[in-house]
Amino acid sequence: MAKMDNQQQETTTEAEVLMDETLVENAEAGTQDAPTGDSELIELRQKLGETTELHIRLLAEFDNFRKRSRREMDGLKEYASENVLRALLPVLDDFDRTLTAMEKTDNLSSIKDGIKLVTEKLHKTLEKEGLNAIQATGQPFNSELHEAIHSVETEEAKKGTVLEEVGKGYRLRDKVIRYATVIVGE
Repeated sequence: MAKMDNQQQETTTEAEVLMDETLVENAEAGTQDAPTGDSELIELRQKLGETTELHIRLLAEFDNFRKRSRREMDGLKEYASENVLRALLPVLDDFDRTLTAMEKTDNLSSIKDGIKLVTEKLHKTLEKEGLNAIQATGQPFNSELHEAIHSVETEEAKKGTVLEEVGKGYRLRDKVIRYATVIVGE
């Protein structure tokens, strides 16, 4: 508060000096805008004081708004992943159950089926959160979606086409968050 009072005093003092200089210049120039008496000078100083006070209040309100917005953003960042993690908890539970079942059985077919079901559930959960796989194999190479790690000589019809997908690429809604790593026909 002391800092604001000092700022207010400095602003008021500077404004008063400027106003006094303007009044002297106007009086010397003989303009009709110059106040004719002390009452007008007092009235101008009151208006200046009111304007300065309003200006300081607005600055304080803006500073409070900025601080409040920063705190809200920090809170959002801290808990932004909460919904996704909640959605993934059932999948984590399924993986735990699958591991427990693997220890109790030697039936490789049932273990394989269990892992396949859990993987499908994971994909569906991530799709609900906006994650989608980028289709690559057989598609024309697109540097906005694919990252070529190797090229292979091929027939004319397959040049510039993705021949093999080495690593899956993903989009979060419209934004690519991981490029598909691919082998391209040359």
